[in-house]
Amino acid sequence: MAPSDEITYAGVFVQNQFQYLQEHDRKNEYYIFSLKKTFTGAIGSIKKYTSFISKSFMYVKREKFDVIHLHYFFPLAIIPWYFKKTRGTKLIATVHGSDLYAKMKNPLSRSLFRYILKSYDYIICVGVELGEDFQKIMHVKPDKILCAGVNKEIFFPQQVARDFDFVFVGTLIDRKGFDIVLKVIKETINAGFKWCVVGTGEYRSQIEDIAKNYPSNCQYFERLEQPELNVIFNRSRWMFFPSRNEPFGLVASESIFAGTPVICSDRGGLKEQVKNDINGYFVNDPEDVNECLYLLNKAYTLNIAEYDRLAKNCLTSNEQFSLSFVCGQLEDLYNYI
Repeated sequence: MAPSDEITYAGVFVQNQFQYLQEHDRKNEYYIFSLKKTFTGAIGSIKKYTSFISKSFMYVKREKFDVIHLHYFFPLAIIPWYFKKTRGTKLIATVHGSDLYAKMKNPLSRSLFRYILKSYDYIICVGVELGEDFQKIMHVKPDKILCAGVNKEIFFPQQVARDFDFVFVGTLIDRKGFDIVLKVIKETINAGFKWCVVGTGEYRSQIEDIAKNYPSNCQYFERLEQPELNVIFNRSRWMFFPSRNEPFGLVASESIFAGTPVICSDRGGLKEQVKNDINGYFVNDPEDVNECLYLLNKAYTLNIAEYDRLAKNCLTSNEQFSLSFVCGQLEDLYNYI
């Protein structure tokens, strides 16, 4: 999955890994084969993936690869598996979450991919809870927990005015808790809270209406390139991310690397990145709007010294989630697998 004009952020973390390894690993040669993610219906998706599977098979067949690293095992895991059986190619798969939770509900799919993935040499999951769920569902124990990585050359502190109180970045859907975000914005916008929202999804029209009606207190961006997103993080005092289900949630570390503390749910990979009262705060129950409002008011009225403590802690947090660390781990794996 790769970025497209329609979805500029899709798979950008895989592109970042590829570019970093190409630039920094002088021992190995890297190639990438990807599908641009676009909006299609059911029939369009079938055609798109059928074509991509055929093209990727022919691409791998023409070349002699020592290692194939697959991101998102469904539906493509069978192609590297074939070349392991016929050529002895070493195989790595990174599980990101949607390939497990959304695609493995069908018993036939689970049985097929359990069989295929048992032949893989190395399985990576991007979060601890995801790894535990993967083992339960697929009956295969992950070899490593390793997130996609944040590029510190893109996400870093900048000297700009913090003219937003809170920012939400992500897909505007219930799973990301954006219905909760909307309720909180409606409750706080008349109190003078300044909001920024970046993303697209089913609630797009509602946030557009709020931004139109309250232009001085809410700005909305459908999509931003990563350097532009870093500016938004730097302009924001806090990131608010009440996600209901988050295999990792790399956007939290992007905010932290920019020096912006995070208020989020303690779900999945988020609790690996955010430490309560160290570099942010946890919402114990994201369904509880009153709890969210309590924490947001606490953050809004926090004294300068306490806020500076959290913001400074951000700059010494999460080095293990940096792109350079992650790619160093991958390079070692590629060399010794």
